[in-house]
Amino acid sequence: MGSYIGIENNKVFSAVLPAAKNKANEIYKALKAKEASAGEMGNAAIALWMDGCTQIALSLMAQVCMLEANNTDNLNNYASMLTMMGAPELAVPILNNLNGRFKKNSTILNNIGQAWFALGDMDKTTKYLDSTLALAPLHAQANETMCLIMVNKGNKAGAIPYAKKAFQNAATSSRKDMVSKLGYKISANDYNGNFPQKNKSDDLLNLGGFEMPPFPTSVAECKALEPVWKQFRANIDNRLKPLQKLTEESNKQMQGQFESIQKRFIAAKDKTIAKPGSVSQGEALSIVAVPMF
Repeated sequence: MGSYIGIENNKVFSAVLPAAKNKANEIYKALKAKEASAGEMGNAAIALWMDGCTQIALSLMAQVCMLEANNTDNLNNYASMLTMMGAPELAVPILNNLNGRFKKNSTILNNIGQAWFALGDMDKTTKYLDSTLALAPLHAQANETMCLIMVNKGNKAGAIPYAKKAFQNAATSSRKDMVSKLGYKISANDYNGNFPQKNKSDDLLNLGGFEMPPFPTSVAECKALEPVWKQFRANIDNRLKPLQKLTEESNKQMQGQFESIQKRFIAAKDKTIAKPGSVSQGEALSIVAVPMF
């Protein structure tokens, strides 16, 4: 793997802009001077990628992978970058190597599927994405790509279930448009069941549930209406008490949810450190149920 990356990275470096390559080299030297680990350098490359500096990120990740060719996280991310930057043929050997070492890893299987999709081989794409969805049925990217394959085959009916699952697990405007073009209308149930049930009332704020006393316009009315307003304010206080109790209970419940999520995150992190690739993307995404109400 180290030899392969060393040879193929020449193609990567020759393809990126000189300014991007120089900046990546500058960052790489600065990180090495600070004795950053390969994992930390890989995270820096991911941060650059997410910030839109894709050519700098790719060049930096290429150098990091040459530095330590057995860091599986960096290899997987590097292969993904290669696919998204238009070089899937360079990504496939890396991903095949990882797939041979980490069987039934939905992230690696999806990345192989996406690489073959970019290369135009729909049979191999379907093979790897079917395996991905068998392990992580709600994998958003795998479902979206399978939807596109079905549409390309003219099977709109077969495309809709994939489009719905892609939207359910990662709702975006583009995925909503994709579903709409297939003739399906998104409903509250398609947001992974996290929306509250629709209220049949036309007065959700209960604005018609109370009536304020009249305002006084004279001294006499001030005296006459004083007890009426006093009773009105007392009624408001009485209605606030159960709402305050409900708020307190809701806050306690929300705090419990956050603590539970935090524990699951820590457990997933420890599991990943102990055995890289053991936590799938679908499993990681399922830790947090959003939106919360």
